[in-house]
Amino acid sequence: MKLSILILCSMSMLVTISCSTDQSVSDYNFQSVVPEQVEVVSQEANSVTFGFYTSCGSACWGEFQQIVSSNGNTYEIKTMAEVTAELCTHQCVPYDWEYTIEVPEPGDYTFQFTHRDSVYHSLNVSFP
Repeated sequence: MKLSILILCSMSMLVTISCSTDQSVSDYNFQSVVPEQVEVVSQEANSVTFGFYTSCGSACWGEFQQIVSSNGNTYEIKTMAEVTAELCTHQCVPYDWEYTIEVPEPGDYTFQFTHRDSVYHSLNVSFP
């Protein structure tokens, strides 16, 4: 009897752990991307749209996600690509995409596009 209760409790705990909806593990489904080109596509009163391009992306990439943090008038943008397959052959696939960022007020802003701890593109944009 005690053994069956112990087994039942163990199974119950195992099912609870394996069905966890903790979103912190979802980062394993994304890969950091370093676009070859970043340019301003358009600018409005309080927003700017950037265009990104890479000539040799992965055939396993799905949607792109931008992780944005700001410190005053400096914005740091990291691009991540969703990995949609577990096994991929190495083949280059060109990608281009856009992303719009809104700023809170007029001024001069610096947008730094990063990969890990390095800045690979930096653009200054003025909002009158």
